[in-house]
Amino acid sequence: MTGLERQMSDQNRIDVNRFWVCLIIIYFVTASMPVFARLIPHFLTIVGELVWIALCCFYYSRRKWNGWIGIGILGFLGLGLLFKLVPEAYETNFLLSETLLAFVFCLAEARDISIRDYCHIRRLRPPSVLAAIVAGLAVYVTAAFVNGVAELFSRNYVQGRFMTGEKEFLIGFLVFAILPAIMEEITYRGIIFRGIGASVKGLLVSSLMFGLMHMNFNQISYAVLMGIIFGMVLMITDNLLVTIILHMTFNGFTVFLAAFQETGVVRFFSNLNIAGYYLYAPYFRMENGGISWSLLLVGALFALIALGMTFLFAGMIRKLERSGESDLKAETDESQGGTWRPNAAFFTACAVCLLVAVLTELFVH
Repeated sequence: MTGLERQMSDQNRIDVNRFWVCLIIIYFVTASMPVFARLIPHFLTIVGELVWIALCCFYYSRRKWNGWIGIGILGFLGLGLLFKLVPEAYETNFLLSETLLAFVFCLAEARDISIRDYCHIRRLRPPSVLAAIVAGLAVYVTAAFVNGVAELFSRNYVQGRFMTGEKEFLIGFLVFAILPAIMEEITYRGIIFRGIGASVKGLLVSSLMFGLMHMNFNQISYAVLMGIIFGMVLMITDNLLVTIILHMTFNGFTVFLAAFQETGVVRFFSNLNIAGYYLYAPYFRMENGGISWSLLLVGALFALIALGMTFLFAGMIRKLERSGESDLKAETDESQGGTWRPNAAFFTACAVCLLVAVLTELFVH
C-alpha cells in the first residue's frame, strides 16, 4: 500500500471510539421510547417511520437513489405494516435494529465506504451455508454451558423474552434473529473489528464491547464468549456472511425453542441429555442449593467439543470458498500496532454499560 492509499484508508476508517459512544446513546434513547409510547398512541411506529424518512432524505441529498420517491413510499408503507404486525412487546427491539442499521449505513455513505467491501461480506455456496448453520447450533451448546454457569452467580433477564407462540414465530424470528444478526455482526465484527484492526486486539476489544452492550451480567458472560468465537470464525473465513448466519442460527434456534415448546421436536431438544447434562438447557444447581461439580465437568467437556466442531466447520467453509488466509493476513499485517487507541469517551461508555449491569443486578427483580 502506498503512502497516499494508506492516508486515504485512514481517512475513510470509522472512528471506533466515537462510533461506540453513538451506539450506546442510540441504545439508551431507544430503551426510553416505551415511556413515551404509554403516553402517545403508536409512538414507536411514528419514530420508526421518521427514521426511515430521515434515511431517504439523506440518500436523496447524496443523489444515490434515482427512484427515491417510489422507494421511500414503498418502504414507508412496508415499515408501517411491519410495525402493525409486530407485537407491542417486540416494537422496541424492532426499532433499535432499524435505527442502528440506518445509522450504520448513513455513516458508511458519509465516509464513502461500501459496507459489503469494508466488512468483507461475500457470497457463500450452499454447502458453506449449511456448514455455517450446523456451526451455529454447535455455538449454542457452548453458549448454553456458559449461560448455565453464569446463572449460578447472576439472574437471567432474557428467559421468557422469546415467548412468542407458534403464531408469532415468523415475526419473532425477524425481530430477534434476522435483524439483530445482521445489525450486530455489521456493527461489531464488521465496523468495530475492522476499525480497530483485524488482529487479536480487534478480536478481544470488539468482543468485550459486544458483551458490554447487553448491559446485564448474565448476557455479558456468554456474549463476550460468542463475540470471541464469531471473531475467530471471521478470522478463519474472512467472510462476515458466515458469522451473520451463525448469529442468526443461534438466535433463531432460541426463538424456535420458545415458540414451539409444546411440540415433540422441541421437547426432544429440551430433554436431550448425556449423563444427566442437558445440552441445550443445562442447570447446575442441586435440590439442596449446592452446585453439581460433576455436571459442570461434563458440561465443560461438551462445550469444548462443540467449540471444536464450530472451528472445524469454519475451516471447511474456508476450504470450500478458498478465501480468508491471504486477504486477512495482509490486512492484519497492515494494522499491527494500528492507529486505534481507547480514549476517555470509550472508557466512559464502557463504564456506563457496567454501571447499568450492576444496577440491574441490584434493583431489577
